[in-house]
This record gives sequence, C-alpha cells and structure tokens, in this order.
Amino acid sequence: MQTDANISPANYGGPLIDIEGNVIGICVPLSPQGGGDAAGVEWYDSGIGFAIPMSGLDKLIDQMKQGKNVYPGRMGLQPGPTQGGKSGVVVTQVMPKSSAEKAGVKVGDVITAVDGEKIQDGLHLRTVMGKYLAGETIKVTLDRAGKTEEVTITLESGNPDVDNPLLPPPTPKPKVEEKPKVEEKAKTEEKPKADEKPKGTTPAP
Repeated sequence: MQTDANISPANYGGPLIDIEGNVIGICVPLSPQGGGDAAGVEWYDSGIGFAIPMSGLDKLIDQMKQGKNVYPGRMGLQPGPTQGGKSGVVVTQVMPKSSAEKAGVKVGDVITAVDGEKIQDGLHLRTVMGKYLAGETIKVTLDRAGKTEEVTITLESGNPDVDNPLLPPPTPKPKVEEKPKVEEKAKTEEKPKADEKPKGTTPAP
C-alpha cells in the first residue's frame, strides 16, 4: 500500500493512521531488499512511502498478542523464469533437507499455483508467499514434464536463530580464554602514622 507519508527507520513497523485515527497499515522500509536498519532512508523526502495493509494480518496479530514469535514461511527452493513467457516459475534449485525436498519437489518442476491461486511469475510467487507463516501447510501445484502434480509443503522459517535446515547453522563465536588471575601482591607494610615514632629507633638527643 502506497502513501505520501514520510517513512523512515524511525517508524518502520509503526502504524499508518488515517485522518480518522484508524490504523490502516504497518509501515515498512522503502527498500525491502536492504538488510540494514536504515534501508530506504535515502527515499525519505521522495513523497513515496509503503505500508502493509492490515487486512489479512489477523492471524499474525493474534499470535503476536499471545507472545509468540512469527517468521515468514519458506519452501526452500530457488525459482526462475519460465521459457516462452509462460506463467508460473521454474524450480532451479532445491535446498537439501528443505520442506520442498521432503515434499518431493524437483529441479525443473514448474510451480503453477499455490493453494489454488495461479502463479504468474517470480514476483507474484513472492507476493503470494508473503502471507504465509512458518509452520503453515500449503498445497503447491506443479507442472512436471507436462503432467500436473500436487504436493503438500509445511513451511519452515527463514530465521537463522530458529532450528531451520534451509539455512546453515550460525557460526559459533570463538570462546575467549580467560587469562589466569594474577595473585594479589602481599599487602605493603603499613607506614607509621605521623605522630608515631618508627619502631627500633633511638629518640634524638
């Protein structure tokens, strides 16, 4: 959803409110491909902003209210364009141990529909998959060498902090060896107080 409100990292994830005070969307970065916290900041004064519409986010909001973490659903495959301008996307790679591999998806399959919604191209597939969360199950229609196949895929998370075979495990941080503690030096001899004479000295004549 496009808006003329100025969107910046300061309000990513915040509400987009209409003139009557209704929340109509959630503000998102102008550069969704950017990985940094300031993604899209260069577009701040462009007069163009984007927000995710509230419609269709009910299941997401309900889970967040329950204190659950939610992650985008991933099939674990790499899509590519079809030949001859045909609709759908070609599976160019299937990740090992991924949901797609477990469901029997193969390289060369053409994804033609997801849950009955026909897929036009790779961008359309990304848009359709955006409404599914990790843990949900979808039915994917495939064109395999001219024959129609349907597989059921349980989506997994794209978050590296979650147990997820779609991504390599995070590299463990090297352990920092603790330096042995230096034994405390023996307490220095107490200096005599100003009004006390040092022991073993003879008073001056």
